[in-house]
Amino acid sequence: MTDVAELTRMVEELKSPRPFIRGKAVDNLMMLRDPEAIPRLFKIVSKDVDFIKVQFCHWLAKIQTEAAVPPLIILLLSKSEPVAYAAMHALDQIDNDRKTEALMLLLRRGNRFSKTYAIRSLGANKKIKAMPYLITLLQDQDKEIRELVIDALRQIGDPAAVKPLIKLLNSVDEDTLHRTLFALGEMGDVRVGANLTKFMNHPSEKIRKAAVWALGRLNYRKAAPDFFKLLKNDTSEIVREEVCKRFGKWGGRAIVEALLFAKTYDPSQNVRVFAEWAISDIPLSEKEEVLAKLTDSKDEKLRGEAYLELGKTGSERWIIKMERALDSEKNPQIKSSISEGLAFLRKQKVGSSGLRSEI
Repeated sequence: MTDVAELTRMVEELKSPRPFIRGKAVDNLMMLRDPEAIPRLFKIVSKDVDFIKVQFCHWLAKIQTEAAVPPLIILLLSKSEPVAYAAMHALDQIDNDRKTEALMLLLRRGNRFSKTYAIRSLGANKKIKAMPYLITLLQDQDKEIRELVIDALRQIGDPAAVKPLIKLLNSVDEDTLHRTLFALGEMGDVRVGANLTKFMNHPSEKIRKAAVWALGRLNYRKAAPDFFKLLKNDTSEIVREEVCKRFGKWGGRAIVEALLFAKTYDPSQNVRVFAEWAISDIPLSEKEEVLAKLTDSKDEKLRGEAYLELGKTGSERWIIKMERALDSEKNPQIKSSISEGLAFLRKQKVGSSGLRSEI
């Protein structure tokens, strides 16, 4: 057991003007592994200068025992920023029930700094038992507190938070609404979708994009008609890009045609690229027949893109069809698309033949 006299001497050496003595004192402190020394050393350092308190926090980060929690919580509440941050970083190294209980207490009685730390820590460590206290803070007047709580509830991921979060959809604050949509998209199930559809018509492109992401993540297929309208008519490039991404995850015959149209005619190069990527994400069984049918479209630009995407499928069954189309097609742009698509198919065929011959 380390006695008080020895601990007092160590603290005094930490304040020595001589760097060698200070360095040796720090090393001796960090090598100390006596949990019973924590309350005695805290009594000594609690009235000392910030530098000593910071070193004490660094030592507690090494100890990582339950006994380290009470002094760290007290130091976390310090008006000194260096001390509070040192206590925070030390608490980050500890994970036990005593810390969880202390942080839940801070949610109710801590200062703003300690409360925000408690919210972040409880969320990052997925402490389900803190859910009731976090949900209460969804009504906090402090916007930052509310947003941190939404993120913490999303990280914990317990379905009990879904209903309280739905109530936040009435918020007029755009940032709060944005975070809530993402949280519900990640935590909820398809039944939540009906609560989110109205936000596809929100004046803010940021909110419309978040609504599309959430509905896509929830696999709320009833939103597909609205997605089609957004892809065709929404004035925001980022919203149309998000629709392409979600459609690529969903797949389906009608979606293939919508994406091909976007790839052909959208005024934004970025959206056209996202539409192309989305088509490539859709399983072959869901798209090749649709693309083959669209090669007969009267819309020449759409027809050319359909041939190109059909070639990119790598399905050799379409080689003859495309070779005949190349011979009969008069439009040079479409012929170029067919040639490019055929190059994909022939490359696939050669690669497959080589693989078989090696086997």
